[in-house]
Amino acid sequence: MHPTVYQAAGALFADVHYSKAVLAAFQAVELQVQTKSGLTETGVPLMHRAFNPQSPIIDVARHDGRNAQDEREGFRFLFAGAMAGLRNPRAHGADLPDSEAEAIEYLALASALLHRI
Repeated sequence: MHPTVYQAAGALFADVHYSKAVLAAFQAVELQVQTKSGLTETGVPLMHRAFNPQSPIIDVARHDGRNAQDEREGFRFLFAGAMAGLRNPRAHGADLPDSEAEAIEYLALASALLHRI
């Protein structure tokens, strides 16, 4: 688990506040992207700008050529999708009843995203 995810979500998860733990983890992802990119946008617009495959501010590519472009595009959508599908519903809606298993999977995704940047 990435230390940022553990710091942001560990206590909430341990206290069985799974949805709040997931929200905290993805808010931490968002903050790290803002910090590393120097951008002030939030959510999906932030991710699309920071990980723009044609001119990435944060370059996640580990390959060259076409594979690098595919990685950049794929990770842009992973980061943006995490904001739209996981952070936003928890930040702007009713408390979602995440199970322990779901929360573990979502926290693992947040961790993987942070390890990539």
